[in-house]
Amino acid sequence: MHRGFTLIELIVTLAVVAIVTTLALPSFRTTIMNNRLSTQANEFITDLNIARSEAVKQANTITITSNNGNNWAGGWTITDSGGITLRVHGALDGTSTLTGSAGTVIYQRTGFISGGSTLTFDLCDDRTGETGRRVTILNTGRPSIADLTCS
Repeated sequence: MHRGFTLIELIVTLAVVAIVTTLALPSFRTTIMNNRLSTQANEFITDLNIARSEAVKQANTITITSNNGNNWAGGWTITDSGGITLRVHGALDGTSTLTGSAGTVIYQRTGFISGGSTLTFDLCDDRTGETGRRVTILNTGRPSIADLTCS
C-alpha cells in the first residue's frame, strides 16, 4: 500500500488554492484600507478629546497644531499654553490624506474651541469614490465623525 499524493493531485490542489487566493485578495485589500481609515480617524478624535479634557483639567488653553499647515497627514502636536508638548502624533500610514479647514485647533479652558466656528477635517486615501471619514468639531469643542465620499 502506497501513501502520499500523486503529482496530479498536488497540481490540482495548488491550482484551486491559487484561484481562491486570487479571488479573495482584492476584497482583503479593501478591508485593510477601510480599517486603516477607521483607525486613523479614531486616533485623531482621541487626540482631540485628550486636548479638550486637558484644557478643562488644566483650566488653560491647549493647542493642536498640524506639522504641515492644513495638511494634517504629516502629523500633529498637542501643546499647553506654556509651550510644553503633551503628545506628538507622527505621519499617517499608507496613502491617507487628512486635510482640515484650519492648521491649528485651540481648546479654551471651557472645552470650547477658539474662534467659535465649526472646523472640518477630511480623511481619504488614494481610492476615488470610496467612503472616507469627515471629522467635525463644533464650536462646543466636541468632535464627531461621519462617512465621506472622497473624490
